[in-house]
Amino acid sequence: MAQAAPVPGSELPASALCLPAIAAAERSARLPAQILRSIALVESGRVDPATGRTIPWPWAVNVAGTGYFYASKDEAVTAVRQFQANGAQSIDVGCAQINLQHHPGAFATLDSAFDPQANASYAARFLNTLYATTGNWPLAAAGYHSRTAEIGLNYARKVMAIWPNARHYGGLPQERAERLGTLSADYSIFKPSFAAQLRRMDEDRAQREQGTAAPELVWVNRPPEPVRLLPTGTQRMAQREPRRVPG
Repeated sequence: MAQAAPVPGSELPASALCLPAIAAAERSARLPAQILRSIALVESGRVDPATGRTIPWPWAVNVAGTGYFYASKDEAVTAVRQFQANGAQSIDVGCAQINLQHHPGAFATLDSAFDPQANASYAARFLNTLYATTGNWPLAAAGYHSRTAEIGLNYARKVMAIWPNARHYGGLPQERAERLGTLSADYSIFKPSFAAQLRRMDEDRAQREQGTAAPELVWVNRPPEPVRLLPTGTQRMAQREPRRVPG
């Protein structure tokens, strides 16, 4: 199994990159402490082979519901380019798994999309935008994944289960499903460009997840050549569900 190697030009291993970037983004965006950390653990969390702790992984990629962990940034970038060359469009990348199709203006380059600070900063801004429209952090967490009620709320429950400060911000009682569903149907409350972005993201997420099993996450030592959406011969590390409490 590939180990977490230090990033070129840095003494820090890849496993130490996401959490500091996320903490800085939370402070800069004035988010509740550890909410983005909890989201990132749900999005890209894996067990660090060196420490046994669950951490967000900076070189994580999810393509059409199947997730991959790469050993380096260069490998992740190369893999995404190959996926795109093979026709894949809905691709989540980095610590906070930003979708390149639905957030086309988030990063200047594909390389910067994998930069932990840039990735976490954009995720924090997106989460703040969702909070501004919901007025509720659990619902903002739901909307980070999907504003389709059932999908978003199920996701938010995973985030709330590992968010240490969740009890200070209320729960997700069943009656709120109707509220989230109403928001997903009424995109007119958003600016047109953001409304179109959310609508496309929700439709894509619903199509990917409705009636399907939890996506698999696999450890990839090197990008498959050519990259296939359902590769064979790779070592399975974990499934996206359930997530573990961060250690």
